[in-house]
Amino acid sequence: MENIITLKGICKTYGKGDGLVTALRPIDLDIKKGEMLAIMGKSGSGKSTLLNLLAGLDTPDSGEFIYNGESINTKNQNKMAKFRRNDVGFVVQHFALIDEYSVQQNIGLPLRYGKLKGTSTKKRIKEIAERLEISEKLRKYPSQLSGGQAQRVAIARAIAHKPSILLADEPTGALDEETGKSIMNLFREINKEGTTVIVVTHDANVASFCQRTIRLHDGNIIGEETNVTA
Repeated sequence: MENIITLKGICKTYGKGDGLVTALRPIDLDIKKGEMLAIMGKSGSGKSTLLNLLAGLDTPDSGEFIYNGESINTKNQNKMAKFRRNDVGFVVQHFALIDEYSVQQNIGLPLRYGKLKGTSTKKRIKEIAERLEISEKLRKYPSQLSGGQAQRVAIARAIAHKPSILLADEPTGALDEETGKSIMNLFREINKEGTTVIVVTHDANVASFCQRTIRLHDGNIIGEETNVTA
């Protein structure tokens, strides 16, 4: 299986002088197309920094970022914005829904800048809401949703524009165990349809849903394991 992302010698630091923090030391990582990957590590290990770099939300200090066989100039803001807009979906722990927007409006946000227009956008929102079993919530607002429902809306928004890569930062952290399990099963379904899914977590149970787990410590990849049952 070919790589969708290859990182070569990726480094990231924050701050200056005595306040300099090395978030990632030279990182080499291959992520296969259609893979479901977990990134594990304690707080401060560099896992969220790595996820932000993979999403194009942050830029490395040095190293090479290869996407679909092409080296991306991560300093080119226009190219990175296009990558984020077209190829990446992002789900965060506390949902990040816009309170003043209905569920329908929240899901439709990434479609505003895409190729779909008018009735096609409405059709896609309806289709994705049915898929995630939140059709009856389209006119509701985030404050009217349970945690599990809000996370389903966040996932619907993240995959509405059919990204190649779905990134999730502690996606079950704000949920009870049973709801978290249903969300991870949903990620697994999305992955089986061909989307590359990358999950940052500190929870081994969450990582067990993924085919492969890499472990970070102090900005280094210190281990990797394959889950044959995933």
